[in-house]
Amino acid sequence: MSEIFSSDWIRDYARIVLNIGVNLQKEQMLFIDCDLAARELCLAIVEEAYMMGSGTVTVIYDDQDLFKSKAGLAPGEVLEFPELAFREAAVRIAKKNGAVLKIIGNDPENLSGLDSDRKAAAMDCWQKERSVMRDIVMNDVVNWNATVYPTEEMAASIFPGLPPGEARKEFASHLHRMMRLDHPDPVDAWHRHVAALRRRTEQLNSFCFHALEYRGPGTELTIGLADNHVWTSAEMQARNGVFAVANLPTEEVFTTPDCRRADGRVRSSRPLIAGGTNVGLVSFEIRHGRIVSETAEHDADVLCSMLDLDERSRYLGEVALVPENSPVAQADTVFKSTLIDENAGCHIAFGSAYSVTVKGAEGMTADERQEAGINQGNLHQDFVIGSPELDVTGILPDGGTVPVMRKGLWYGEFAW
Repeated sequence: MSEIFSSDWIRDYARIVLNIGVNLQKEQMLFIDCDLAARELCLAIVEEAYMMGSGTVTVIYDDQDLFKSKAGLAPGEVLEFPELAFREAAVRIAKKNGAVLKIIGNDPENLSGLDSDRKAAAMDCWQKERSVMRDIVMNDVVNWNATVYPTEEMAASIFPGLPPGEARKEFASHLHRMMRLDHPDPVDAWHRHVAALRRRTEQLNSFCFHALEYRGPGTELTIGLADNHVWTSAEMQARNGVFAVANLPTEEVFTTPDCRRADGRVRSSRPLIAGGTNVGLVSFEIRHGRIVSETAEHDADVLCSMLDLDERSRYLGEVALVPENSPVAQADTVFKSTLIDENAGCHIAFGSAYSVTVKGAEGMTADERQEAGINQGNLHQDFVIGSPELDVTGILPDGGTVPVMRKGLWYGEFAW
């Protein structure tokens, strides 16, 4: 087993991302959207990609200090016009059937201290800049992956009580296990894990649930599922024919709700971190699919701005099931990154849906998807609701019920 942060360890990390996550093909172009703090991993991935025989690798770095300066100092009208470089790169890669990779490593609370209105405006601008890329990945146009690298910037936010070096090692030790780098053959371990998730989706698909009912602390919510919905995992086949695993690490199985059929109340079990801001625990009241009221521990204006980004942001776009004994949950740490924390427990998302989880949706226009209850919009934001007290029940088309999870764990015939 390679020592954490050694050149061999970083190279193994890069190989997992490229071979399991992106599944980069020979001569395929690769577009990397990398947080500047994670440059160490990015360099290893670029080198590994070229050794694998990739086509051109294009990197755009996300410098959180530059972004914070823009968010805090730029005139308001500047924030209304997103920069075009990211959009243009996304279009170019999609046209060439290139792969896409996002590497997360910046401080998740990098906009703390800014005025709420400026944070909201900056976040809106950021979402618009990445709207084309979001459409590409949410519709699985090309093979793609998003991953996290243990940087000092992230570690300092997650473990504020530890010295920087110790905080980073603590963060890395958790990711070491989550990325299955502690296995003798990490690639084989990932293949077996992905196969288990695939088996779970096949089991859920066999029931053709009409809706899911959630019961837990602060949560009494029923969510209807889209007609012809399909349960899937982070493993997907892109339109270019390449299989990839969209998130690393990943523990979830998920599908698409009917955005018109959700009623009740729901409370998060982990803080919501978005747009460089920690808004803390959130709760929502939902009626006829629409979020009609919301609360946040702090920076409620940022949450409201997200929900009001467009007319579809107040409707749901994803339901995901994750057991409380997942490796991420067992870490018993809030990582302040949605990509990691969503794998600690069941979660749902407001905003745009993944059309690939509904049969026939790929051939529909955006308007036709919306008419079918497949939410379309400019935002997709997950929040965790799972806990050791959460029960999830499947409701069949005839009104019968099937216990799916009890006390946060797979139950009955799902417990294998």
